[in-house]
Amino acid sequence: MASFEDSKKRVWRVDMDLDVAKLIRKETGIDFVSVLNDPVAAAKLMASLSKDLESLGQVVYYACIPPDGVSKDELVKSLKGDVILDSFNAVDEALIDFFPSRVRDAINQAKAKQREIATEIQDEQMGLLPEKLESAEFREMVTNSILGKPSTESLDSSVSIPAPTLSES
Repeated sequence: MASFEDSKKRVWRVDMDLDVAKLIRKETGIDFVSVLNDPVAAAKLMASLSKDLESLGQVVYYACIPPDGVSKDELVKSLKGDVILDSFNAVDEALIDFFPSRVRDAINQAKAKQREIATEIQDEQMGLLPEKLESAEFREMVTNSILGKPSTESLDSSVSIPAPTLSES
């Protein structure tokens, strides 16, 4: 069974079955049941969760089994920093186990390709970062921010660092 440690080093187990999936659908509108046999829709749903931390938190809340003597409400308070990534990975693992094998295989293939592409883009963008940090535009932007002035310049938006996907493993 999938699990993760919260910021207080308590171990939370994550389980996904049909009852939990129905509860999540009822409480959040996130529908894992409808994508059970559709690998593309399942992969899209997981990708959307990795970008929507509020929805991810709700799924984690309903899919988690708390440690003895701990309420689920304490989980919400402990979701910060690396715990967010760890909880996503545990939910991801539990969800993949929930899907039929055919869908699981397709999701795993899609995730591997997604990680490959994201890593390439992040590496490329990180290589451009030192040059941008030394630019006059960046200096002006920081100076204006410190002085409370609106910035008339912005860094070239083509050199942005994409946020890593939560499923980094």
